[in-house]
Amino acid sequence: MAWPVPAKPLRIASFHTELHRDGPGQLLQDISKGDPQVSAVIDVIKAADADVLILQSFDIDAERHAQQALQSALMTEGLDYPYIYTPLSNTGVPSNADLDQDGRLGEAEDNIGYGAFLGARAIVVLSKFPVEERGIQRFSEIVHPNSNIPLSSVAHESIPIMVYGKPVILLTHHATPPVFDGPEDRNGIRNALENQLWLDHLNGYLGTPPEQAFVMVAVANIDPNDGEGRHSAIKAFLDDPRLQSPPQHQNRPTAYWPAPGPGPLRVSYILPSADLRLISAGIIDSQTVPHLKKTITSASRHRLIWVDIDFSNE
Repeated sequence: MAWPVPAKPLRIASFHTELHRDGPGQLLQDISKGDPQVSAVIDVIKAADADVLILQSFDIDAERHAQQALQSALMTEGLDYPYIYTPLSNTGVPSNADLDQDGRLGEAEDNIGYGAFLGARAIVVLSKFPVEERGIQRFSEIVHPNSNIPLSSVAHESIPIMVYGKPVILLTHHATPPVFDGPEDRNGIRNALENQLWLDHLNGYLGTPPEQAFVMVAVANIDPNDGEGRHSAIKAFLDDPRLQSPPQHQNRPTAYWPAPGPGPLRVSYILPSADLRLISAGIIDSQTVPHLKKTITSASRHRLIWVDIDFSNE
């Protein structure tokens, strides 16, 4: 079969939506009734008009009702994402241990990944192109080297997307913030190890690494230079010759925490493999889309980021 030549670059976007709620089913209700934050998130997604969209901090359910409700809401706005994939999430999964060592069991902080219920704050992939689920590699059950629980606070998955009959591999994860702990630096260590995992994969220590056409799409939850945390892992990614960091994202914050928080930091990343031709990249913020300033700040403290890749010769 002869596949059509793509008429435009492939746009991949990542958005830490903060579409998380206090209990299961609440997000579905909010999507159904047109909650203001949900509407703002949809407007930001519409402004990006991505071909492949990875959402973080989205409350999922096993029957995919919330995911499908968002899919329908986006279609109403003219965005058709026929393919939905939800990585298996460690959020809300009990660890049966007092992880934060506060003397209480069963809290959100004691789950393998922070979340008050199963599927809270998960990852969702929306795509205009088929997800090749048979080729997915899952690393979310790899055990933390310093404990007996999985390392992934949300998920680590290698996900092939079939673009005009050819695969592009998404390496996606959402690392825990390197804060909310004590002098033992529990979360700082975990954040660094979560971000290190994809380097271990690319180096052949875990699974089968992609040979070409891959993109790391992640909330690393750490800035390469500022804020708390161990910066070496994300710096290693940015310096790795197998990856390219879009100039349009460099030295640009992707999240804004108000005082007394850490302020503006770059914590979300899309890093295409070096063999891919990067056409452009950007951030949906008040600088690039000034008429949506209020909408953008209402949607999330995080900003949607995107890259355009020339896939015609891959």
